[in-house]
Amino acid sequence: MNRKPFIVAQAELIAAYWPRVNLGQCGRLRALLPSPGNALFTLLVVAGLLWASSAGALPLRAPAAAGTSTGTIAYQGRLADANGNPLTGTYNMIFRLYAVPTGGAPLWEEQWTGSNGVRVSDGLFNVMLGSLTPIQQSIIAGHDQLWLGITVGTDDEMAPRVQLGSVPFAVQALTVPDGSVTTAKIADGAVTSAKLNVDNGIIITKSSTCAINPPFLSCGPV
Repeated sequence: MNRKPFIVAQAELIAAYWPRVNLGQCGRLRALLPSPGNALFTLLVVAGLLWASSAGALPLRAPAAAGTSTGTIAYQGRLADANGNPLTGTYNMIFRLYAVPTGGAPLWEEQWTGSNGVRVSDGLFNVMLGSLTPIQQSIIAGHDQLWLGITVGTDDEMAPRVQLGSVPFAVQALTVPDGSVTTAKIADGAVTSAKLNVDNGIIITKSSTCAINPPFLSCGPV
């Protein structure tokens, strides 16, 4: 049994059905309906889009992101005038990261100016640090403590600087690839019997026990 192509079948269906439509006196409604030629043209366009999508020439949806960015830090601050009154408006701000609470050279800098000015509402503002200038992971991984310096407009940098909490360091921990921690990267003496909870040659965990019998290590459920 020969099957007609989909577009041909649809065209024949429209041609066969259209003359039988009886709208009576509803001339306005008839004017709103497409002509058979327009309907056929629409079907051809849809078919062409579907073909292009199946061929990979036209994606119908945006590709999924490769992964969540780890070069940004969410920060919320408060901005007030010299009398402590909260401000509202759009302000130019510069954010810098330091390894020290005072002095020193900035490790990273990001300027929120012009069209990227920071919007402040009743004194409160939110910025995603690193969204304009990505923060290198080496900055986070290479420093135990970080301080944030903020400059508003043409004023001097605010004092004191803001010491960042554990969020940047938690973000850095998420970037450790699977299998990257090898025995060569574990310092000698770092894994002790106390940390392994060894009791008379038996390693005890919540779900199993392991008997140490060099060079073998046998484990079983508790």
